[in-house]
Amino acid sequence: MPSDLPLTAGELVSMRDTADTLGLPGTAVLLTPTFTNDGQGGQTASWGTAGTVAARIAFMKDGAERNVGDRLTKVASWIVTLPASTSVAQTGRIVIDSTTYEVVEVLPRPAEEISRRVRVRIAS
Repeated sequence: MPSDLPLTAGELVSMRDTADTLGLPGTAVLLTPTFTNDGQGGQTASWGTAGTVAARIAFMKDGAERNVGDRLTKVASWIVTLPASTSVAQTGRIVIDSTTYEVVEVLPRPAEEISRRVRVRIAS
């Protein structure tokens, strides 16, 4: 049965292996939140480890603006590259080299995903 992909399954596996081996030199710890009632009408987040994967982080120049203390402030952001099909919570966090980042966006993925890309910012 012919594939809808322009690559064969074997080619895709080979490309993913190469990207993981050569392109992901670091390690990322994926965190997911568990919310508990704080007794005052709000919630408190506790962060649990969802997994540890190979990763690479790169700074993005175009930080978004955010209201901080009634002033618009540029907030720097980064792109984290992870192995293809890594499950990342949209409300999650990622720890790389002892720095905790908040997930801003899990970038859309094509059917031929070679690696997963996630836009993050330093957690406040």
